[in-house]
Amino acid sequence: MAQYGLKWQKTFSWAVVLAVACGLQSGAQAQTLEKISKSKVLNIGVREDNLPFAGYSQGVASGYSIDLCQKVAEQIRKELKLSELRVQYVVVTAADRLAKVRDGVADIECGTTVNTQTRAKDVEFSYAHFIAGTRFMSKQSAGLSDYTQLNNQAVGIVKGTTAEKLFNQLRDDTLKSMKLVVFSKNQDAMKALEAGSVAAVAQLDILLEGMRQSSAQPAQYAISTKSLSIEPMTLMVRKEDPAFKAVVDKTLANLYASGEISSIYERWFKTSKLNTPVSLMLADCFRRPCNSRATALGLGYML
Repeated sequence: MAQYGLKWQKTFSWAVVLAVACGLQSGAQAQTLEKISKSKVLNIGVREDNLPFAGYSQGVASGYSIDLCQKVAEQIRKELKLSELRVQYVVVTAADRLAKVRDGVADIECGTTVNTQTRAKDVEFSYAHFIAGTRFMSKQSAGLSDYTQLNNQAVGIVKGTTAEKLFNQLRDDTLKSMKLVVFSKNQDAMKALEAGSVAAVAQLDILLEGMRQSSAQPAQYAISTKSLSIEPMTLMVRKEDPAFKAVVDKTLANLYASGEISSIYERWFKTSKLNTPVSLMLADCFRRPCNSRATALGLGYML
């Protein structure tokens, strides 16, 4: 992967310095950084079953987004001139992740949270670190390839995801006989698909591929070819805290500009099981960090 540096880096760095300086002078705006400075602890929200982005088991967190947040932690330590900064993981789910960040239980959530207009009412988002889209996965033998074939079918969705909102809109609008079955975790939805309790599972395509590759017989499952959306994944932070967000964005911008993002990406997406090249849209975001909102393609729905 090529290095993604651009001339905006110096200008951006000055913007970060100003934002941090202004934030540290304002109690409300600098709340997160001040809290971290005093406690020397960064609380990271992590999902248990969202690999390759985030996983948490027996006290150990791992994944692409976790690696990015480890870089954020190091940048915070440097910005605050701390001799050490302890990372503490807070388990979140798709359903409660926004509330845990908004209410201060987690300082930052490191997973697959998509930047949407609806969520922006409660939280703020970093630059995009991945671009995905909602699709569905079904058994090859079912012969399902397009979402219009899901009428009269049971479709699994995970509570609190953009796929849940999108497929509820589809059911209310056109697929009125589609039955939606709600699960709390991706693993539970996959088990239902394997057992035949649902005909398909709707989720972000990269997560579906991870679920497929983790199954005992990946070749038995197919992911639909048409994406219903464009969804930028981000690191989620609290609203009205520009100083903290500036440090997060600075970290990502530096990773993108230096090309270090290449090795982090390849560690998780260029493996023996998962071979996902950087998409054109993501490569553009690495060159010019983006804050775009998710959009439903040709459906007119708000995410």
